Amino acid sequence: MLTFVLVALAIATFVWVLKTGRKNLRLLALLQILGILGQGVLGGITVLTKLNPAAVASHLILSIFLIYGAVLLNERSRDYPKASPLTHAGVLVVRVVFSLTLLVIVVGTVVTGTGPHAGDQAAPRYNFDVRMVTWLHADLVIALCGAIFAMYLLLKLAPISSSPEARTNHLKLVKTFIILVFIQGGIGYLQYFTGVPIILVGFHLLGLSLVWLTACKLLVRTSARRDAKLS
Repeated sequence: MLTFVLVALAIATFVWVLKTGRKNLRLLALLQILGILGQGVLGGITVLTKLNPAAVASHLILSIFLIYGAVLLNERSRDYPKASPLTHAGVLVVRVVFSLTLLVIVVGTVVTGTGPHAGDQAAPRYNFDVRMVTWLHADLVIALCGAIFAMYLLLKLAPISSSPEARTNHLKLVKTFIILVFIQGGIGYLQYFTGVPIILVGFHLLGLSLVWLTACKLLVRTSARRDAKLS
């Protein structure tokens, strides 16, 4: 039922883009419609494979790409990216943070596919040691925290650019990202030590969405050259 709501919103967005004449937004708006329809196909495959963890994971991975596309569409409609306050090294660190965030999510699907929550007892699971994949997931989160700290320092210590306001806005976004990552990590550890109660799984998925959304914003807003002319 929610899929129908999403399709309606995606179509309305596409119509709005056509009316505004923003050619740079047309493909992004169209991909939202196609991606949501693709989710319906993947949902059917997931049911037919009796909740195979690989099919379930592909459902989530497509969701995060849809989120990235939606963020990119929203940011470009607001005329981002503008001139980034980061140096070239800083932009590279942001890309590392984004890539690590994606890797953490992908490995997280393996943890979920190995763990106890499969929809029903007959659903297939990955034949991995759940402790090992959980530790790998946690180690990647620790690496992500280190990259985020480096990103924060580079932004904080960077010389004042042509737009001090841009650096202030970026710092606010980075601080939000740090808070979300620590909350998400705390939920993850709480899951591990409390036997993975289902309610925490729900909060973990919500946290995943918020962390990923913020990472997407950071990537988009630092994708312009530092010396680019502000729009």
